[in-house]
Amino acid sequence: MKKIIILLMFIGILISCSKDDSQFIEINGRYLYEYPNCDNGGNFELNCTDYIEFIANSQANILIYGDILFRVNYQLKENKIEFTYENGEKFDLTFIIQNETTLFWAESNQTWIKE
Repeated sequence: MKKIIILLMFIGILISCSKDDSQFIEINGRYLYEYPNCDNGGNFELNCTDYIEFIANSQANILIYGDILFRVNYQLKENKIEFTYENGEKFDLTFIIQNETTLFWAESNQTWIKE
């Protein structure tokens, strides 16, 4: 009887410590933001679409602010994605994860959609 009680206590501890994967959202692939009514006049240096492409567990390529491609590291913190340059300096960009296909950049009031 004592062994059964110990076994049940052990199972209870394991269950209480297990991660609830129902809240887990996987961020991967490419997310786009298309500027409304954008006309670059055929100038390839002016982008009408910005993107973030998550390329590894902690790295992403970001094409934003024109035509410069940034390689950055990212970290998930609750429902936010924070970015840093490879040297550790903060990249001033934070996205709110709405779901697996939608990110929101609050500072610019932009919704980015997974490609």
